[in-house]
Amino acid sequence: MTSSASGLTPQELRRAIQAAVRVVADFPSPGVNFRDISAVWERQPHLFRFLVDELARPHLHSPPDIVVSIESLGHLFGAPVAYLLHCPLVLARPAGKLAGATHRTSYAMSYANNKELEIHTDAIQPHQRVLIVDDVLASGGTAAAAASLVETAGAVCIGVGCAVEIGYPGARSLLRQAGMDLPIHAVVQV
Repeated sequence: MTSSASGLTPQELRRAIQAAVRVVADFPSPGVNFRDISAVWERQPHLFRFLVDELARPHLHSPPDIVVSIESLGHLFGAPVAYLLHCPLVLARPAGKLAGATHRTSYAMSYANNKELEIHTDAIQPHQRVLIVDDVLASGGTAAAAASLVETAGAVCIGVGCAVEIGYPGARSLLRQAGMDLPIHAVVQV
């Protein structure tokens, strides 16, 4: 199967995305090797389109009720995925960034502790089926926090979709340990 937009096979597109990911040493703090995927949308829009299409593809026949995207780069993927799936988009943002009443949870990332994530209290209704979308799954802390917010709202998280999954030890097991054995759909793994 080839992508009509680029003439490349899905395997070739995945390899091109892997090649576009650059490692930025000591960012955002010393000792962290940050995986930067911005070249995908800055210089290769056909790769960005492929990632968005592939994030939506598993849900085309049974779309979620809501897509939750995680600040900030997750919004780049969450918005077009919600558009393709014809469902509302809910933003998961750092504490203090949303204007209304919020559900809030604390979490840690591979390079930062004492983080807080919020969603509006009226954005998700009980029993709705929610897909979480982010740009990168690394340690799993942010995805677990977003899934916790979905549960706090009384909804059901049906999975996590990410453009790129970093081969970071423990991301999937962190979600399982948090009682969230969620399906994870990563388009590309690095």
